[in-house]
Amino acid sequence: MRLLRLACRRAQLLGVSWTYTIAPNKILESRFGMTRFSQILEPNNKVNPKDLGLDTGPLDPADFGVPYVYMYYVNQYGYIGGVGGYPISTRPNQTYDISEHFTWIKGKHTMKIGGNWQFAYTDSLRNNARTRFFIFNDTDPINALSQFLLLKFDEAFRNFGNTQRHLVQHSMGLYFSDEWKVNPRLTLSFGLRYDLSSALGESSKIGSNFFPDRGLVKLGAGGLDRLYNLDKNNFGPRAGLAWDMFGNGRTALRIGYSLTYDIPNFGAIHAPRTTSFNRARVGSFTNITEGVFTVDISGDFGTSVTDPATTCFDITTGSGDFICGGPGNPIFGPNPTAFPPFPLPAFAVIPDLQTPMVHYYSAGIQHELFRNNVITLSYVGSLGRNLLFLRDLNARRLGCSTTDEEGGFVQLKTGACARPFEAKFPEFKDIIELNNDSKSWYNSLQFSYRQQNWHGLNTQYNLTWANCIDYNSINRGSRTNITPAQNPYNPKANRGFCDHDVRLNFNVGGTYDFPKIGALGRFGEGWQIGTVFTAIGGRPFSATQGSRDRSGQDVRGTLRADCLAAPKYNTRDPNQYVANPDDFNTADQNTIGTCGRNSFRGPGLAQWDVSLVKTTRISERVKFQFRWEVFNALNRPNYGQPQTDVRFGKFGVISTTPDLFNPVIAQGGPRSMQFVGKLTF
Repeated sequence: MRLLRLACRRAQLLGVSWTYTIAPNKILESRFGMTRFSQILEPNNKVNPKDLGLDTGPLDPADFGVPYVYMYYVNQYGYIGGVGGYPISTRPNQTYDISEHFTWIKGKHTMKIGGNWQFAYTDSLRNNARTRFFIFNDTDPINALSQFLLLKFDEAFRNFGNTQRHLVQHSMGLYFSDEWKVNPRLTLSFGLRYDLSSALGESSKIGSNFFPDRGLVKLGAGGLDRLYNLDKNNFGPRAGLAWDMFGNGRTALRIGYSLTYDIPNFGAIHAPRTTSFNRARVGSFTNITEGVFTVDISGDFGTSVTDPATTCFDITTGSGDFICGGPGNPIFGPNPTAFPPFPLPAFAVIPDLQTPMVHYYSAGIQHELFRNNVITLSYVGSLGRNLLFLRDLNARRLGCSTTDEEGGFVQLKTGACARPFEAKFPEFKDIIELNNDSKSWYNSLQFSYRQQNWHGLNTQYNLTWANCIDYNSINRGSRTNITPAQNPYNPKANRGFCDHDVRLNFNVGGTYDFPKIGALGRFGEGWQIGTVFTAIGGRPFSATQGSRDRSGQDVRGTLRADCLAAPKYNTRDPNQYVANPDDFNTADQNTIGTCGRNSFRGPGLAQWDVSLVKTTRISERVKFQFRWEVFNALNRPNYGQPQTDVRFGKFGVISTTPDLFNPVIAQGGPRSMQFVGKLTF
């Protein structure tokens, strides 16, 4: 049964362009563009949780749906019930763009000057009001199932409040460029662009920002003009060179550089992925000052459901063995509240948030070996600075935990182990800050060979040898992209290979047009065979130890494990892809795991696809094309990423293929084929 529905999506595009030739060497071009996108993701059912014996508090009918239930020791990497975090709506998401471009050719110079103004708007809904239940304390799967049937859970959380927001942002850019043909062999280009964007805002001034000296300050009437200050220093120079090295038109040297600015997407500020910080679902427009809050309650871990003396969690005292459902047991109490014993999260954007910038640079040589055969060798790199990063300003100090008489974990909370803002702002648990502390580095050597029109054969060969390193690969944040060193804070502790880093990427593709056989008429012409072979290295992953923090910092995330040796791999054995799993263990209490972020490599991928095409001319204007396409023709097994948790003896085990979320369509699945017919006229 499908429990998530993708409602009808609608995309609309509009573009208008007017070109005025002022003189043979002067052209003015005016453009207007509009893009509009609308979609909603929502549960494929409208079941009221009360009808299932679960009173999860007040719900709008739009938020009805079967609750999400996660049982780690029964289905470690899945869940039963509904899908958490929905409905999600962006309807509409639209952008308007007006631009002017003037081109003037004068002598050896081709100069361009222009600019654009852009207005972006989103009607966003992120209620996340569906309760999520967790059963993970008892390692016996039978007991876990018993808990589920008895409606006794270890943890439950949900959001309260209306999150519909109308987000707006203005931006503009101005540029000048000049392409100077110094002589027939040498062309230089240079330019400068200036970008300025307003702070992301809400049309009704619904929003707030946290300041260490003032707490949460609301937009508008609260005294805050904008979430953060304007970044007025976004000057982006660019320069390039193209040189015919020997003057014969066969060998060219190209060098280029540009500094570009990347405006943060709306989600990084409005809906950052902050659940790693104690399930703190919060953004600049959904702080408690806007009436939105999360309630996260947990039972007293350590008691088995088989114990007849177990108790139900008492919302007033904040204690009890299990979160109990059933008649007369409102999960979050009769009147859910945002205040203690449920400390709140807060979201902060640093006042002088900078626009993330990336330096791009490249140098390459292209040489024609002989007619229609060209070889290219290039270096391509980039350097990212002022990239977005998340941290918890209110994390406890590293080492703030101990053990009880039975060896159980005890979080220390007083004295030096109090949260940094606990005395001044006791209502806040996690204070999540968006800052510019992230960086990235990319370097690559790229080779290509292109051959055309040789007796009906056309081929291209490409090889990229690359290395990508960063502090985090997702500017909205994620469980694996937060630094484990929150207090003392050290973003460099998250330095590692990019999530998408692939060291080697080789592919070759080509087509061959069979010669025409006149004696066979139409059947003897229009035949073509095509092929694509792809071989890529594996993507990185981290060795983890679950999300229950034992470092004493009182944060949650996908915490990294201890590495006692370098990893070894059985690349063709999915049952033990990591050959030495015993060398990777959970970190000692009050420490951070020694395994670096993304310090392991997943399996690579190799796949050969072939196609046979027959094009038949029916008349002068009408053609019919038949295609037979075979993907992974050799049916080579390709493996997905391994399990990353070092606990429970399954670290390094592979149970999926790369096409897990897009069967048949994505690369890496078993052999599949399709037949296609196309009529052109």
